[in-house]
This record gives sequence, structure tokens and C-alpha cells, in this order.
Amino acid sequence: SILRKLRVYVIYDLVLIRQHRTLGPMNDEQEKVQARIHSLGQQIRAHRIAQNLSRQRLALMVHTDQAVIARIEAGKHNTGIAKYIEIADALDVPLGALINF
Repeated sequence: SILRKLRVYVIYDLVLIRQHRTLGPMNDEQEKVQARIHSLGQQIRAHRIAQNLSRQRLALMVHTDQAVIARIEAGKHNTGIAKYIEIADALDVPLGALINF
């Protein structure tokens, strides 16, 4: 249900906040990685929009929900390489086209 999914995201965000408080601010290397994840999300969004696909449609194509796609595009959700490959395939672009950093 929607409430269950929202609960999962709230718990995930609380874990991230707790980690940030425990680990402190990101170091330069972590910031570089986060910037790359954000860039990857921006590329996914640009290709999705260029193909007139909604987040919901892309989510259906890669067997996830639109909230996950939104978080990936915002650089706030780092998923596994398999999901990035699925997204690239759904967008009909090489994975390398999404990784332009």
C-alpha cells in the first residue's frame, strides 16, 4: 500500500540522517561520488524527458515505482548496477551515455 511505501522512505531518510549525524559531514571523496550519482540521475531524467516518458511509465518498464525513479533522478537513491542497466535498456541508450562524468 501507499502508506507502507511512505513508511519505508521515511525510515530510509531517518537512517540517512542518523548516519550523517554519526559519521559527520562527507569528505571530499564522498562528495565526488555523490556528485556523480546526481549527474547520473540528471542524465536519466534528460533521456526520459527527451523520449516523452513519464516517471510512472519508466518505473513500469523497469519494475519499480515512480517514487524510486524520482529519487534516482534527484541523486538521492543509489541503486545497484543491474537497475541502472535496466533503466538504460528501457531508455534504449547505452549505459555509458548515462555516465558522462
